[in-house]
Amino acid sequence: MDTRIVHQAGKRFDELPERIAALVAQAAPVVEEVTQLPLPDDLVIRTMTWRKWRRANSRHNRRALRAEAHELHPSLPSIARATGEMKAARAAMRTEWVGIGAQTVDFRGQPEILVLPQALREAGRLNDERSLLKVFAHELTHVAQWKRTGDAAWCLAHTRFPAERDITDRDYFFLFEGHAYWTDERVTTKVLGAPVPIAEISPHSTLRYRALAESPGRAAALRHVETARDSVSAAISALGLDRFNEVWEDRALVSLSSETSTTDAWPQRLADREAEHSRR
Repeated sequence: MDTRIVHQAGKRFDELPERIAALVAQAAPVVEEVTQLPLPDDLVIRTMTWRKWRRANSRHNRRALRAEAHELHPSLPSIARATGEMKAARAAMRTEWVGIGAQTVDFRGQPEILVLPQALREAGRLNDERSLLKVFAHELTHVAQWKRTGDAAWCLAHTRFPAERDITDRDYFFLFEGHAYWTDERVTTKVLGAPVPIAEISPHSTLRYRALAESPGRAAALRHVETARDSVSAAISALGLDRFNEVWEDRALVSLSSETSTTDAWPQRLADREAEHSRR
């Protein structure tokens, strides 16, 4: 994979692109091995200030909302709800950026990884190669997910109009994040000999980061992604990796919203489904 790093985060982070390139080169083949999903031939990784990141996300979200509304012709209540969600997300970015070291986006019609060095510094991870390896293994998994379907499942995971897309009963976040956390745990174990914990707080993190990381909302979110990771692990054990990877094209395999409060519900449905198919 040819990685192009576009550095837009300022001179004080000028040494970071070289380190990113080395980490991505280390993580990428292991991500492909663990997931059995190919990465693209070319990938852009862009370092940004948090303000540029917030503006870029806001512009994209407005464009995406207009494009979906034009495509789906949603009702006025649906548009009002989606607009309210977008405004709430924009407001949250002002304070929650410290918890977002990197993000996979498709602003230009292709997957791209945005890196926020300021946020990594706040989290005490900027000079922690273990944590950075986990970050890039995680984001590369999202890139592989995107490539597998040519953005079809990605669109469903990020839609503001789930009713119009007939996926109100599906939880794509549970699938995408659970799979990425499952992968980064295995990548860090293979490369480092042990996984890097999800909820680990660096002793070098700032008070601002700790206030976010130790908040009840953040703790609940971490418990949810840990459940998602463990559920993906059980689903892969039940189906095998080849069969599990059909989830990116087969909506029937995606976790139901009613199955995301426990580790076992979704894998059990998939196992029962497989057993029924084998009896036919």
